[in-house]
Amino acid sequence: MPVDNIYKPQILQFLAFALAFLIFNQAGKLSAQVINNDIENRMALNIDDAPFTSNTSDCTVQWGCVDQQLTGKCIQYHNDQWFFFNAGDQEKLYLNITNQDCRDDQGVQIVVLQGTPCQPATYNILTCVSLASQDDIFIQLDSLTPDQPYLVNIDGYLNDYCQFQIDIGTSPKGIPGQSANHEANFKLTMTENKVKLAWTHPEEIADEIYLYEIYRRKSNHHRSTLIATIAHERNSYGASRSDYAHWDTLKQGGTYHYKVIGLSNREHGYLLGEKQVTVQQDRLSKSWITLSLDFRDNASLRALLLDRLTQNVLLRKDFSFNQENAPFNLFIEPYIKSGITTFEVVVVDLDTGERKVYFFDI
Repeated sequence: MPVDNIYKPQILQFLAFALAFLIFNQAGKLSAQVINNDIENRMALNIDDAPFTSNTSDCTVQWGCVDQQLTGKCIQYHNDQWFFFNAGDQEKLYLNITNQDCRDDQGVQIVVLQGTPCQPATYNILTCVSLASQDDIFIQLDSLTPDQPYLVNIDGYLNDYCQFQIDIGTSPKGIPGQSANHEANFKLTMTENKVKLAWTHPEEIADEIYLYEIYRRKSNHHRSTLIATIAHERNSYGASRSDYAHWDTLKQGGTYHYKVIGLSNREHGYLLGEKQVTVQQDRLSKSWITLSLDFRDNASLRALLLDRLTQNVLLRKDFSFNQENAPFNLFIEPYIKSGITTFEVVVVDLDTGERKVYFFDI
């Protein structure tokens, strides 16, 4: 009998055992209920300790320990768990939620409250935040009472299941999870494929703000991306410029979420505005020509957009080629509006003279 046939049953048995162990082990990780599922087993968060990793899988709600009338529409309890912290000698702390990984990309929802555990009649809500994203965020907790214990309830937003990290500390991490308690007069408008974000800074915090950050997240993406920064301006007399704006050009259809953050010299930020806009792809597809370019890395290129019928040059653009601009886009909507429907694009490598020509009929 061949040697490999002698050991084949043992090998198959070992592989079956290893596979069963792996499946059991992973199932435990995905569905094991955390120890702080119930409020009596709430987990302590110590100030400035390393983040604690948890998840909402298989958690259950103690309905006698929550009061939905207090949180209103902010919270829909589904698979919550409990933490607590003591403010010590701090009057201001930051609750940080980071590294979220959620089944439905909705993120977590958080309630911070005072009161006797599992006695909802004694609860006083400090803040209630529903994220609808997986961004790293902080929740600023002000006017804390020294040596006062506070309860923290975390649940998956809209029945989501999430793994996350949580800590309480003297420094914020990520972007603000709450809107500023100041009117920023934030507006979003859209013209063709351009989104305009406009805001007036709140007068009460004008002396604090030194920079604005603009974030964008497409609905099928997990986290927001920083797309622009704008410095907060002051004149020679120290007076702040009040009105600010940013234009964002969209090249793909979808739903986009925007946030404007005002960074403060007090080591935190303010969420000054949050809006979303939906644009259909067919609205954008006729506004752009997209080329799939193939040139050597860092090639110095020149793209010429021509009216194919008259050979008039409509646009010239010089750029350095890399993989990020391999799908190269040219905005043609103004020329379509002027009656041009056939285009020619010539792309030339300025160093080697290599030339490629593309034709488009709209």
